[in-house]
Amino acid sequence: MDDQGAAIADADVTITSVDTGYTRSMKSGSDGAYNFQDLPLGSYRIQATHSGFKSETQTGIVLHVADSLVINVSLKVGAVNETITVEASPSPWKLPAAT
Repeated sequence: MDDQGAAIADADVTITSVDTGYTRSMKSGSDGAYNFQDLPLGSYRIQATHSGFKSETQTGIVLHVADSLVINVSLKVGAVNETITVEASPSPWKLPAAT
């Protein structure tokens, strides 16, 4: 989506495993959505680009067993050669006490 909240169709979206270098790319749909299925567990970064917008990269994405993550990428108007990097911080896990 753009910085006004409008969907950006046909954005190039690439997900890369930080652990292995595995990469998969796709274009966002007419509603701006993208869906990477059946990814191996691990740490990832997502990069989105589109003509007329600055490239954005989100890092610190961790995929665990049975996760279904929603990562909204917001592109800002500008030249493609400008890049914005957003680092996600992992959410704290709280395990139940053993009984």
